[in-house]
Amino acid sequence: TKNLHAFPTDMCIASFVSSVLWLACGFLLRDPWVWVPNLCGVAVGAAQLGTMSYVYVTERIKQE
Repeated sequence: TKNLHAFPTDMCIASFVSSVLWLACGFLLRDPWVWVPNLCGVAVGAAQLGTMSYVYVTERIKQE
């Protein structure tokens, strides 16, 4: 249906923020076992947020 009604928006935002914070922690500790998985998490989270933004904008345009 291309809408965000069933999409867990809050969970995606929280997951992205958590990955960013753990990524920063991993860089500060110079621990690749922390920053590598969270780099992947940031990439996936950014893709999710980008997709959500795209769907939101196209949904708003259709309403006008």
